[in-house]
Formats: sequence, structure tokens, C-alpha cells
Amino acid sequence: MVTSNLFNLLNPFKLAPYVFFGNKMLFPTEIAPALVENDLCKSVGKTRPLGGGSINNSYSVETDRGMLFVKLNSLALTPHEVNMALDSADMFAAENESLLALSAVVPNFTPKPLLHSPFPGRDDGSAFLVTEFVPLASRSGAAAMQRELAKRVARLHETESPTGMFGFHMDTMCGSTRQENGWTSSWEEFFREKRLKALVRLCVQKWGPDDEVEKLMERICDKVVPVLVGRLKGVRPVLLHGDLWSGNWGVNSDTGEPVIYDPSSYYPSTRSTTSTIHVSSHTSPSGWSSMSFITISITGTSSGEGIAPGEGIETVPCGSCKC
Repeated sequence: MVTSNLFNLLNPFKLAPYVFFGNKMLFPTEIAPALVENDLCKSVGKTRPLGGGSINNSYSVETDRGMLFVKLNSLALTPHEVNMALDSADMFAAENESLLALSAVVPNFTPKPLLHSPFPGRDDGSAFLVTEFVPLASRSGAAAMQRELAKRVARLHETESPTGMFGFHMDTMCGSTRQENGWTSSWEEFFREKRLKALVRLCVQKWGPDDEVEKLMERICDKVVPVLVGRLKGVRPVLLHGDLWSGNWGVNSDTGEPVIYDPSSYYPSTRSTTSTIHVSSHTSPSGWSSMSFITISITGTSSGEGIAPGEGIETVPCGSCKC
């Protein structure tokens, strides 16, 4: 009775009595039957909360058929400050599709997706994703490993959009931010409509209208984008991870090979991923210089599409575009 009263005092929303370890919830028992029902295993053994991202809870799950990796997002069941349970099913469906697209091009470069589903018994948008479990070693900073990673990323850049257009067949999620996709015939149009303007629309939805920001974005789209993006030459829609930075790749300890995860894939210019890497990654320059060289050989451009600033465009002095 004392335990029950204490739980009720600390649980004003009358949630099920899930157990937390630090800020990580122990594996919810409702998911185990879903693994069996979807023929991923016949029985579930030990489970362990894993560290990692700030949005989802993740677990290693022992089964009679081997290890699984389960990622869960639920506004009610996870204590993270950043969460978006109402979009969880969309997020995991998009991650599942992204993993399928990437693994079809470079096998064993991503965890194999196995299942994505709403959380059993809840109607609040909670959902989970199941993939094969990839044991990660302490990531090597050696240039050789980074060059191998770069080679495989470059292979993705060989794969052009199945439609010949820029975009993806569904929206994806980069962290907690929805990435609007669909298909457009030009990179300039996609970048303008599906990234810049779409981001402003999300901001307006969350924080309300801001005339100054909206006017500035219109000026950027009307004056700057045509100069910096519209005049790019030889831009092709190729497959990208979409959120590749130092936190989204590792080394498979069983194979010693690089692996990438948590994708938000689409088919833009290769400039998108390499920009993310340069801004966010602690990867050494030698590794990405290798990717620059490989990408040059693939695209046939003189400076490497997506690597060298100003590739394919005329340099315009500040103020010349009248923005």
C-alpha cells in the first residue's frame, strides 16, 4: 500500500508503472508480444537500455533468434525534454524506408530494418522501430577507417533518383524536425520550396507569424537562391543519408567495418550531406578529403560536386545580387 500510494503521488497522470534507470525506461513488456507476432522471434530474453540520442529510448533485446535493436518514442513513457510522439509513427516509417534505400545500394552499411509499428495499446502517437542489432566498437579515429567510410558514402552518391527528380517518396524526420519532401524537377526548386520555405512554415506553426522573418526568407528565395543554387552546373539527384554527422556512424565490432544509422534520406545534390559533415563532424580532414577525391571521379566534375565551395557557379561579390 505504501508503494502504491508513493507511485500515485509521483504519477499524477496515472501512467502504467514503468521502471526507469536513470533517464532510460526499462524495456516495456508490451513490445515483446509484438516481436513474436511479427515472427521476429519466438521468445524474448534479457533486455538492456542503451545510451545515445536525446529523442528516443533504445534497447538491446536478446531473443532465441539473436539480438535485436528496438527504438521507442512515446511522449508519455519517455522523460526526454525533446519529444514528438504524435509524429513517432511517421518518423519510424521514414527511417525504415531510408534504411531500405541505403542498404539496397551498399549492403551491410546500415542496420537491417525489421519492423515499425504503433506502440501496442496506446493511441497517443507512440511508436517503435526494430532493426538488427549492430554491436559498435569504440570508433577508430584512424584515417584508414574514415577513408573506408568515405568510400561507402561516395557509393551512395553514385545512385541517382529512381524518378530522375529531387526529393523522396515520403516526408522524413531529421531529429525532431519534419523534412518535407515530395518530388521536384530542379534542385533550386526543392531547396527553395521544400527546405527554406518549409522550415519557415514549421517555425510559424510552432511560434506564430513573424513578418520580418517571412520577408527576409522571401528575399533570400527570390534573390539569393537563384544565384547560389540556381546557377549550379551538373547537379544530379543522388541518394544521401540526410543526417550524416559524427554521432550517426560507428564501427561494427563484429566486422570491423563502418556503419551508418539514424538516416533521413532523400535525393538532393550531394552538397547537402557534405555540408552537414563539415559543420557537425569531428571526422578528420584526411577522411573527407578522400571522399572529395572519390566524388570527383564519380561525377566527373573538376572540383567535386558538393565539396568545393562555388563549384559550377560564377563568384558574385556581396551586394551584386541586390538582396
